[in-house]
Amino acid sequence: MSFKVFVSYSSKDEKSINPFLETLKSISGLEHYFFKETKKIAQDTRDDILANIRDSNAFLVFHSANSSRSSYVQNEIGAAMGLDKQVILCGLDKTELEGMLKGVNYLNFYNPDVCRIELNKLVGWIQEKIALQQTRASLKTASTNEKSFDWINFLLLVGIIAGSLYLISRLMKAR
Repeated sequence: MSFKVFVSYSSKDEKSINPFLETLKSISGLEHYFFKETKKIAQDTRDDILANIRDSNAFLVFHSANSSRSSYVQNEIGAAMGLDKQVILCGLDKTELEGMLKGVNYLNFYNPDVCRIELNKLVGWIQEKIALQQTRASLKTASTNEKSFDWINFLLLVGIIAGSLYLISRLMKAR
């Protein structure tokens, strides 16, 4: 099981976000949906995007003047928020947040003095979520195994008790 992040961006910002995407790709246990890399020939783009937003654990949007003007990015943000996804904003420039994003905290990727720190925060957050997801999966597996083990022992105990009662009743009748 992997942690899935949907990446929303304006195609006009592609060169700016490539270094960040390369960092994300290096995170073990992270699966990302990045339209340019995951689109398929003759695929219904709208359905594919909605399905991937729905299946994601988090929604990462690279915010800029370009993404603010992109109807695709704005529709993706609306879908993510409508599906109650964890929205992570990465600011590529000083464009003011508007609409549903107004007032949301963001990672500052446009200031070179703090960009590396902000990227490390993002990577750390994702790694924490992956570790939590793996721990939950391990606990669920252990819990399932314990329940099966307990159920089998219970049935064995019932069989032993039933057999013992049968033997005792036979011995009582023989006297």
